[in-house]
Amino acid sequence: MKFVITILFILCVKFSFGQQIVLDSLLKIIDYKITNYESDKYYDETLNFQLENFPLENASLSASKKNKQLIKLVLNASNENAKQLNVYYFNNNELIFAKSAESNASEQQDYLTYLETKSYFVNEKLVHQIDSSDVITSYSQEYLLAAGESILDEVNALKLLLSTKDLGQN
Repeated sequence: MKFVITILFILCVKFSFGQQIVLDSLLKIIDYKITNYESDKYYDETLNFQLENFPLENASLSASKKNKQLIKLVLNASNENAKQLNVYYFNNNELIFAKSAESNASEQQDYLTYLETKSYFVNEKLVHQIDSSDVITSYSQEYLLAAGESILDEVNALKLLLSTKDLGQN
């Protein structure tokens, strides 16, 4: 009986550890792609648009493409109290990484709040998220599913906006 319990314990530990190794490998692959995508020389076309009727003033959308495929989408918006920067990276037209950075300051606050979130996607499913306010947290599958759907909805809206702007330039 002790042998069976020991084997079950080893299998559970190995399975849990194995899943973490696979996740770590996927994250490293995505990070490597992002590093390559950060080079301006990687793109053969970059489109820039000013956005109107956006919740924050001074909003712009930038799309970087290689061989007519969307690789990077950047939403940048600000007003006197807040700044928002969302960067999305794609591989074969699928979202693989999203980074959101927000900062807020107002006359009522004596300090600046800053929040950065990094979201990793595999097959357009959110598999891991890191939040600057709580780096160590491991999120539940339900949270990852809901957060992933929210980010994908945002990306799809920006892609739709981009397609109308892109067509308007031709």
